[in-house]
Amino acid sequence: MKDRTVIVDNECQPLADEMLAHIGESFCHAAGMPNENDGSTGLGLYLTKRILDA
Repeated sequence: MKDRTVIVDNECQPLADEMLAHIGESFCHAAGMPNENDGSTGLGLYLTKRILDA
C-alpha cells in the first residue's frame, strides 16, 4: 500500500474536532445532516476516500 497525503481546503464553517473522525464516512456533514439549502450531499470526501483506497 502506498503512503498518501490528502489535503482538504475547507472554505465553509470549520469542522468540530469530533467530526474529524468521521470525515470519510458517507453523508458526513459539519452540522451532522445534509443541508438541502447548500446543495451538498456529504459524499465528496467519502467517494474520494473510496477511490484512494482502491
